[in-house]
Amino acid sequence: MSLPWALIDIGGTKTRIAISEDGSTFGEPAIFVTPQKYDQGLFLIEKTVLSLARGAIGRAMVGIAGPLNGDKSGIVSAPNISDWNGKPLKKDLVGIFKCPVGLENDTAQVGLGEAVRGSGQNYNIVAYITVSTGFNGVRIVNKQIDVSYFGFEIGRQIVSCKDFPAGGDLESLVSSGGILRQTGKNPVEINEPDFWRERVKFLSCGLVNTALYWSPEVIVIGGGLAYKYDLGLAETLMVGTKSNLPYFPKLIPSSLGDEGGLYGALHLLQTTAP
Repeated sequence: MSLPWALIDIGGTKTRIAISEDGSTFGEPAIFVTPQKYDQGLFLIEKTVLSLARGAIGRAMVGIAGPLNGDKSGIVSAPNISDWNGKPLKKDLVGIFKCPVGLENDTAQVGLGEAVRGSGQNYNIVAYITVSTGFNGVRIVNKQIDVSYFGFEIGRQIVSCKDFPAGGDLESLVSSGGILRQTGKNPVEINEPDFWRERVKFLSCGLVNTALYWSPEVIVIGGGLAYKYDLGLAETLMVGTKSNLPYFPKLIPSSLGDEGGLYGALHLLQTTAP
């Protein structure tokens, strides 16, 4: 490769950027708080990429928090970085870096990273779930993001199960953004066991649905708020449902930490895009 690749993960809370010089590995990532303002975000991405690469790049792969539009050129209806909605992100980045740029949903990119280099690498059908600023998931089949019409937005699902409040979607009840909006408290600072036992009930309802509609071998759980959820209790609650599944997929924590999206971006550049 003549020029390095840029690996970019724009999350609802933090943005991570790394550079691959050889197409196989990447250097120490730069991490900063994702700006709420689109123009400020573009400025920081440009500044960081050019600094890390010490000049021009040859290709870039970008994951971003939010559902993508039809041609994967930007995001629509992202609740946590709303000023980025409807903006021509791909076009702007191509104009800045003067190279091909690919765009993918950040959860899909992280899930791909976990499937090829992390906790799901020994399985062919992997469901990855992130519990962080938002809540979402992706299905990875044979080390590729499963095809879809408009991406995956499983946090918007309406779940009917015991004790589930009427009128709320799953994301509003288990994600850090949803809990903050609902309670006015930073969920990281909520340490009451009863609170999290209640929330893991809601999470387990969503995981049962994931097992039913995606039929994965394993469900990998990641994201900045995942540590608050007792996966052992979630498994117990899942088994207790009347779902008629012949068996339940394993629940395992993610293993790549903050770098899952960067590994996913690297794999996409190695195999398919842009």
